[in-house]
Amino acid sequence: MAEIKHTFISDLHLACANDKLRPAMQCIHFKDGFAYASDAHVVIKQPLYFNPVENMDILDGVAIHAESFKAIRKMKQVTATEEGFECISKDGSKVFFEYSKEKSPNFEAVLTSKGAQMLGEIGINPGLVGVLKKAMAGGDKVKMTFQGQAEAIMIEPLQAEYEGEVAMIMPLLIQ
Repeated sequence: MAEIKHTFISDLHLACANDKLRPAMQCIHFKDGFAYASDAHVVIKQPLYFNPVENMDILDGVAIHAESFKAIRKMKQVTATEEGFECISKDGSKVFFEYSKEKSPNFEAVLTSKGAQMLGEIGINPGLVGVLKKAMAGGDKVKMTFQGQAEAIMIEPLQAEYEGEVAMIMPLLIQ
């Protein structure tokens, strides 16, 4: 029987930027019961209740660097504390990951749906769809709402157990 891990369930770090000029985009941000990740081309908003991490309720207003998050995903048990994540690895050793000092961008401003629109043509980077498939907990089957040729494409999982997770992908300008 497979051992149950008490850590984050999806690879949100894949949706983060590695742009040194935008350090806030290198982090997963936690606010109002959600985790947010973005590289400025995609944004993912994921309810924290998907994740079997202990003390998730104290995660409001903190962030963790994507590289730390990637390492945390490999842990057997994760507990949120006031200073960071206390983890127990698969071999039983203890590891601590301190929160980042980066301030959270206003993710909700871009995740607000403007309603579906009829479109002639829209361009997208297919690689970004692959990032969403890997980084979203419910990324296997999604619905896309197109809001306009230059507006964000809203993406939501079709599976009921992932209700509340939402992502956004920016379209490409077609010349």
